[in-house]
Amino acid sequence: MRHVQKENEIPIGVKLQLLRHLLTGTPPQSFLDNLTAAQMIAAHQFIWEKTLEIGIQLLGDKFSQSAVVKRIQSIEAYKIAAGCSEPQQRCETNACLDEHPECVHRKLKLQIENLCDFAAATLQLVKS
Repeated sequence: MRHVQKENEIPIGVKLQLLRHLLTGTPPQSFLDNLTAAQMIAAHQFIWEKTLEIGIQLLGDKFSQSAVVKRIQSIEAYKIAAGCSEPQQRCETNACLDEHPECVHRKLKLQIENLCDFAAATLQLVKS
């Protein structure tokens, strides 16, 4: 039986590309530009999970999820920089996807780039 891909899912090929960027520390900017805002939500979730897995596997007890969160621009700071007047709750939950897909895309792209930077720094730390 063939799997029918939903609009907000990302194909396995995209996941593999994201993993490559995550593990090599190469910036995924241009790659992310090709994803829809709905796909960016799925890509962000995937990268978030893999970043946490890398941290836990490589750092063990020294890993702190708060260290990852510190690498991501706060929603409040993003809203100010973007000049957004939507309530913060809508931004945190990506509830404005239908009204402002470009804003959701931009926010998640920045977060994914920061997560990739964190993973690359963690991998470099372990190599040292």
